[in-house]
Amino acid sequence: MASKNSVSRSEGGLVTSAIQLASPIIIDSFSGDEVLNSREKLVEQRISGHVSADVAVGENVTVEAFGQRWQATVGNDRVWSLQIPASNILAFPDGDALISAMVNTLQGAQRFAEKTVTLQAGRGNEYSARIDVDTVADKAILNAIVAEDNLSFSGRTYNVASGKTVTVTLNDQDYTTLVQPGGIWRITVPNEDIQALPDGKVSLLVSVADLSETAATSQQLLVAHPLYQPITIDNVSGDDSVYGREKRVDQVISGMLDENSDDWHQLTVLLNGKNYNATLTNEGAWSVVIPSADMLALPVGNVLLRVQALSENGDIYTSNKIIDVAGGRGNSYSAQVTLNPLAEDSVFNALENYQDLVVSGRAYHAASGKIITVTLNGEHYTTELQDGGYWKLSIPHDALHTLSLGSATLLASLADLGETATSVQIINVDKPQPQITLDPFTGDNSLSLAETQVDQLLSGTTQHVQSGQNITITLNGQDYSAVTSTDGRWETLIPAADLQVLINDSEVIEAKVTTEWGVDVSTSELLRIQDPPRGVITISPISEDQILSPDEALNPLTISGTLEGPFAPGSEIEMVINESMYYTIPEGSTWSFTLSPAQLALLDGGSNIVYVRTNDAFGREVSAVQSLLVDKSDAADALTLETLGMQAHEHDIALLLADEKAEPAQDNVTMPTEQPVSLAGTVDEIWNTAMQERMSETSNLPVMENTLAEILVQHNLDARMV
Repeated sequence: MASKNSVSRSEGGLVTSAIQLASPIIIDSFSGDEVLNSREKLVEQRISGHVSADVAVGENVTVEAFGQRWQATVGNDRVWSLQIPASNILAFPDGDALISAMVNTLQGAQRFAEKTVTLQAGRGNEYSARIDVDTVADKAILNAIVAEDNLSFSGRTYNVASGKTVTVTLNDQDYTTLVQPGGIWRITVPNEDIQALPDGKVSLLVSVADLSETAATSQQLLVAHPLYQPITIDNVSGDDSVYGREKRVDQVISGMLDENSDDWHQLTVLLNGKNYNATLTNEGAWSVVIPSADMLALPVGNVLLRVQALSENGDIYTSNKIIDVAGGRGNSYSAQVTLNPLAEDSVFNALENYQDLVVSGRAYHAASGKIITVTLNGEHYTTELQDGGYWKLSIPHDALHTLSLGSATLLASLADLGETATSVQIINVDKPQPQITLDPFTGDNSLSLAETQVDQLLSGTTQHVQSGQNITITLNGQDYSAVTSTDGRWETLIPAADLQVLINDSEVIEAKVTTEWGVDVSTSELLRIQDPPRGVITISPISEDQILSPDEALNPLTISGTLEGPFAPGSEIEMVINESMYYTIPEGSTWSFTLSPAQLALLDGGSNIVYVRTNDAFGREVSAVQSLLVDKSDAADALTLETLGMQAHEHDIALLLADEKAEPAQDNVTMPTEQPVSLAGTVDEIWNTAMQERMSETSNLPVMENTLAEILVQHNLDARMV
C-alpha cells in the first residue's frame, strides 16, 4: 500500500495544485444534481467516486465536506463510497460547500478531486417528490409487437434520492428499477409481456416512494395488434398527436389500400362526427384534407379516426386509429429544437480518426418528417425529424478541415407552421495539426567523406497529412521531391555528385509539404559536414644527406616526393628553389623534378630552400619545405674537361680555362673536325646569352654548349668573389 502523506487543507477543504488537476480520483454526482434540497436533507446521502489504475485497491480515500472529515476505502472495482447520516446533514449550513477527496497513488504522490455542491434552505416540507414518464408513441407498441422486441419505458424523478425504487405497473404486472443520478429511471418490459397486452387502451402507472411520500403518474397507451386488414392509415401529423399549433393548418390524412382501386367504390374518413370523401389513386393510395377549422373543433384527448372503404361487391372494410388531441389553440405550443452537447474534443477526435462529426438533438411540438437544418461554418446540412422528435445527422469529415482554430457556432433550426425554432451551441475547434519530420541524415546528421561517395537516402515522416501529397526537400539550393505514403513515410535519394560539392562546415536540410486543405508545414535539420582528410605532400631527402657536393652538382639531381590523401588526377605541382620555379604532373602518388647540372649551377652556395606546393582534391593548398646545402668550395678545381665529359670544342674550352687561371693550355687537347661554334669573347657575354636563352626557355646551342656556358658563368662569379 502506498505511503500516507500529510493532507494539505484550505478554508474550503483539501488543497489542489496545478499538477494535481490531472487527478486519477473522481467524485461522482452528489444527490443527482449537486443540489441538496431541504427534503433530501431528511435522508442519508452517499458520497462516492472512483479511481484509476494509478491507485491501489484498498487504499484509503480522505473526504472532507461541510467542515467534517471521513475515510473511505478503494474497492476491487476501484469504487469508493461513504454514507453521511441524515442527522449530520441537517446540521450542515445552507449555501455552497466544497467536497474534496484525496488519495495516494502507487508512487506515493497525493492526488485530489473536488466538487462544489449547494445546500438549499429549509427542512423539507416544501419539496414534494415527483415522477414523470416519457411519452410512448402508439406505433412504438405496434412495432415492438411486430418485431418481437422488448419495449423500454423511461422518465425522471424530482426531489427523490438516487437509488430509490421506481415501480412500473403495466397490464397488472409490476416492474421495478432504481433512480439513477440525476433522477433518471428506465425499465425494459419483456416482449412476451408486450405480446400479452390487450387491444385498446392500456394504463401505464409509475410510482416512487421516498421519505414517507409516494409520487405517481400514469399514461394511457393504445395497443393495436396487427391484422392482415386491407386499409392502412398513415400517422396523423407525423406521430398521431395533434398539438394546439397543428390545429391552425389543414391536415392531410392518408393511407393505402391493399388492392387496385378499380375494386373499390368509395373510401370515407370519419372524424369528430364528420365524413370526408377521400381521393383514390390507381396505386391504391388514398388521402383526404381536414380543414383547419375542423381541426380546431376537435375535442381534447383521444379522438377516434375511422376509415371505411366500400368495394364494388358491396363489402365494407373498416380501419380505426386513435389520435391524441392536445388542448389550446397553438399559442402555448411553439416548436422547439435542441442540440445535444458535443464533447470538448469532438472535432479533434473526428479529424484524428478521419470520421464524420455526428450532431443530434430533439424537437418538441413538431411533426415527424419535418426538416432539421444544421449550419456550421456557413454550410447547411439537413435531416428529417424522426418519431419521438429525435434527429441526427453527420457533418462530413472533409468539412471539418475548413474550420478555424478556436471556437465555432453550431446552429440547428426547424421550420414548422410558419414558425422557426433554433438552438445554438458554441463548439471548441481543436484540430490535430499536420507535422513533417526529418530522419537523421546518414544516421547522425553528419556527412563524412566516405558517405559523399555514394547516393544517400533522405527520409522522414508526416502526421495528419494526406497520402500522395508532394514533399519538397531543399539542400544547398537544390530541390528534391518525395511523396507521402499511406503510413506517413516518405523518402528520396540525394545523388553522390550533389553531396561532393558541399564545401561549407554545415548545410540546412529543409522539408516542406502543403496539405490537401492548403496548410503549409515545414521542418529543418542542420547537417554537419565533416572536414575531409587534407592532402599531404612530402619531399624525400635530397642527395641522401641533403648536401649537394661539387661532384654531385656535375650530374642531374632528382628531387622527388609523395602525395597522400585526396588529390585530383593531374594536379600540377610547383617547386620553387630561390627564385626559380619548376612544374610537373605527378604519376600516381609520386612526383619528381630532375635538375640538370646547369640548373644546379644556378643554386647559391650554402643553404637553399626547396619549396613544393599543390592543391588537394578540395582546393586546399598543401606544401612541404626542405633545405638543401650546396657546397661550392671546390667548384673551380672540378671544372676540367674530364669531369665535364666534353667530347667537342675541348681546345677552346681549355684555352678559356687556362686564361682564367693564368696557366698555359694543355697541349694534349685535340679538337675534332666538327664545325666550330662561336663562343663569346667575355664571361659577361656568355652570362647574358645563357640567361636570355634560359628566360626564353629555348636555345639554339647544343645542349652541351648551353650547359658549359652556364657552368663557366658560375665559375667566373665564384672566382671574382675570391
